[in-house]
Amino acid sequence: MNEQKLHLYSIMPLDTDHLEEICRDILAQYEQGVATCPLFCMTLVPEGDPPADKAALLCEKYVPFRDRLRELGVPSGILVQATIGHGWALSEMFPFQRYTNFSDGTQTNTACPFDPGFRDYIYKALKTIAAAGPDTIMIDDDFRLIGRKGRGRWRCSRPCTTNTPAIPRSPGSACTTRPSAPRSPTRRSTSTPLKAPACRPCCRWRAS
Repeated sequence: MNEQKLHLYSIMPLDTDHLEEICRDILAQYEQGVATCPLFCMTLVPEGDPPADKAALLCEKYVPFRDRLRELGVPSGILVQATIGHGWALSEMFPFQRYTNFSDGTQTNTACPFDPGFRDYIYKALKTIAAAGPDTIMIDDDFRLIGRKGRGRWRCSRPCTTNTPAIPRSPGSACTTRPSAPRSPTRRSTSTPLKAPACRPCCRWRAS
C-alpha cells in the first residue's frame, strides 16, 4: 500500500528586502515539522488595459527565494490567488467581461472565466509561473458564483454576450435568468427531491 504524505504549507510573502530572514524562518519551520513546503503568495487579478504582467514581476522576486531555499535543502512553491478577482477596487480596470449582479445589474471587479481575453491572460500567467520551477503550485481561488456582498447573492447571473451561448450547451436544456428563491435557514426536507444539474462557471442558471 502506498503511504500518503501529509503536506503542510506555510504561506510566505515575496519580501525580497528580508530574503535571508524569511528563508531562515522557513528553514526552522521545515526542520521542526511545522511546514513541509513554503508557498509564496501571488495575487494575479488583472489590472490595466492591457493587463500588467504580474506573474513575470512576481516570479522575478520568487526566483531568489527558490534558489536560496534550495541551498538550504528546502523545497518551495507558489500560491496562486485571486486570478479572477474578489471585487475590490483596482488601480486600473481590466478590459475583460465582468461579473454582473442578478438583481440590479451592478458589475463587480471580477473577471468572467468565459472571456477569451481573460483565459489567454491567465494561461500565460500560469505558464510563466510553471517556468519559474516551483516544487509545488497551489491555486487557492474562488471560481465561486457567490459574491460576499451583504449576506451574499449570486453575482454572475445576468447573461452577457460572453457566457450566454455557453450556458445551454452545458446542461443540454434551456435556461432562464429568473432569480432563485432565497435560501431557507432551515434544513431542506429530505422528502423534496434535489435538482442539481451540472453548471458551468460564471452563471447560475435554472432549467426551464
